[in-house]
Amino acid sequence: MIIECPACGARAKLPDNKEGAKVRCAECERVYHARPSGARTAARSSSSAVPVGVGAGVVALVIVIFAITNRGPATTAAPPVEEAEERVFVAVDYGFDSPLCKFARGLHDAAALGDEFLLQSSIDTERVWERLQTATGGEELGRDDFMIGVLDSLLSKDTSNLVGTWIPFDGEVIEEGDTDAILRLVLQPRDAAATGGTRHIEWHLSRAGAQWKAWSWERWISPEEERNNRIARTRRNKKMTLSDGSVVLEAEPEPIAHLDSTPPELRGRIDEMIADLHGLDDLRPRELTHLRNELVVIGKPAVPALLTAMYELDEAGWTDETLIVGQQLHMLLQDITGYVTTFKAHEALGGTLERRDSGVRQWFSWYDRKFKRFEERAEETDLLETAIVPKTEREKRELEKYRRITEQERSDG
Repeated sequence: MIIECPACGARAKLPDNKEGAKVRCAECERVYHARPSGARTAARSSSSAVPVGVGAGVVALVIVIFAITNRGPATTAAPPVEEAEERVFVAVDYGFDSPLCKFARGLHDAAALGDEFLLQSSIDTERVWERLQTATGGEELGRDDFMIGVLDSLLSKDTSNLVGTWIPFDGEVIEEGDTDAILRLVLQPRDAAATGGTRHIEWHLSRAGAQWKAWSWERWISPEEERNNRIARTRRNKKMTLSDGSVVLEAEPEPIAHLDSTPPELRGRIDEMIADLHGLDDLRPRELTHLRNELVVIGKPAVPALLTAMYELDEAGWTDETLIVGQQLHMLLQDITGYVTTFKAHEALGGTLERRDSGVRQWFSWYDRKFKRFEERAEETDLLETAIVPKTEREKRELEKYRRITEQERSDG
């Protein structure tokens, strides 16, 4: 089958069973669907067969008569016209062994081997920097150590690093354009002794001349994995009735990793500020206010680290000092999410041991059920899922406030 590029007209030979496949032109690199080049002209050729045949016969007769009457000395025959060289087109491969997938697989190997030079030369630094600026709301960040932080995250031996500690075994290209491409790889732990099933990673690439470079690598949740996670979350969350009649949803606390989409520089800043919270005695009121405001502005990316800090305090056992830190963590989570739990650090605030411990578990239940859909806005109190009995005047005012907000939003909708 002979095919013809619709952009530049270059022709090539392709097996008949490849009709309809995507091919890339060797001349102009246009990607198009393979179709026989004569398919569109066949109809015109058959409709004019009779008149062309008659005309050709007349012309042939005239030529014969002219040759007989004007016979002259023999001449050297003209050399045959050389046929145009036919180029072979190869069908575009979007599978695991495609050039784009091999490029991304090479980055996984480079990270595992500690090849910093290959990683640095394969990253679109400008796009990564722009993405970081967008994630931080345009806040000024130092760029001197920016690339070091990116490389450190890729070379990390932590299992949360899907590039260095996981190995691809399947995948495909989702989209390929002239300047950008998206592909997804299926991963398994590089350490054979490790457990954790499989993961998916989505790579975003940009073309720099003839070379592709990476600017985003994030975990991708497949529909099947999301369904399994949803079932697991449902089983984790339990409805509990406290001794005062409060009906709440609880889940067991556990450490939570930073979001895959949180840039390394921002992760470091979040961890630094939470560490400062543990030294409240060393912070001046103005410094504490600034720290709290910055974490609230960061919003969603700070939530996993705040919950992990609360888990660690709960796991270690509360003391007079850590209760103050826990109250700060709780207030930050409440300011960011707008959610209300029974957590109160001190009896003066209406807290009891039961309500405090349950309050921690209520935060992790919220994370299981709502964090993924949370879009950094004040979330309405879920009065159908959580019925908290207020114990103090302050709690009564808080619940009344959120009830008014909820009713107003429903009436506006």
